[in-house]
Amino acid sequence: DTATTDIYTQAFVGSVRCVQETASGPIGDYRSIALKPDHAKRPLWICADKHLFLEPTNRSLFDSASEFLTAIAEPVSRPHYIYEYNLTRFSLYAATSIGIKRDKIIGMLNILAKNAKIPDEVEYFIH
Repeated sequence: DTATTDIYTQAFVGSVRCVQETASGPIGDYRSIALKPDHAKRPLWICADKHLFLEPTNRSLFDSASEFLTAIAEPVSRPHYIYEYNLTRFSLYAATSIGIKRDKIIGMLNILAKNAKIPDEVEYFIH
C-alpha cells in the first residue's frame, strides 16, 4: 500500500543519507534521484555508486527481484525492511558465466527500478 511504501521511501532516503556520512564528510546524497511516476509499485533503488537497495513493496515482485539481484550482485545486508546489494566486476562476471546477458541485466534493472533512469555510471559499468 502507498502509506507503507512512503515509510520505506523515507527510511531509504534517511538511511542512505546517514550511511553515506563519513569522517571526511558526506559521500553522496540520494534525495535528488528522479523517480518513475509509478515508483511506489517498484522495489529497487539504483545508486550511481553501484549500490542497489531492494524494498519489499510488492511481495511477488520482491521475491523475483531478490532472486535476480542475488544472481547479478553481491549481497551487502539483508535487514527486515531494505536489502542492500553491490554490483561488482566479480558479480557481473558470475552472472554472465551462468548465461545472463548484459542487455538482460539492464532491461531487468529498468523494469524493477524506481529511478526514472539507470545512472550512467551503472550502465557503463555493466557494459
